[in-house]
Amino acid sequence: ADYDETLILMIRERIDRSVVFQQFTELPSGGIARGQVRRNADESLFTQIIADATPAPEDQEVLWNLEANLRDAAGLNGVE
Repeated sequence: ADYDETLILMIRERIDRSVVFQQFTELPSGGIARGQVRRNADESLFTQIIADATPAPEDQEVLWNLEANLRDAAGLNGVE
C-alpha cells in the first residue's frame, strides 16, 4: 500500500509540474474544453486540449481560438 501511494504521488507531481498554464471554455454544443500548455521532459512546451465530450462541428472555431490563446500566452505563436 505504501508503494502504491508513493507511486501515485510521484505520478501526480510529474503531471502537475508539466502543466504550465490552463484555461477552460464552454463549447457551443454545451460541453467544456480544458486547454493546457504543458512541459515536455526536455522543457519544450506544447498545447493540449481535452473536451468532456466529442466536439460538435459548431465547436471547432471555439477550440481553434482556445488553442490560439494558449499558444499566445506561452509565446508559442509561429512555433510548430
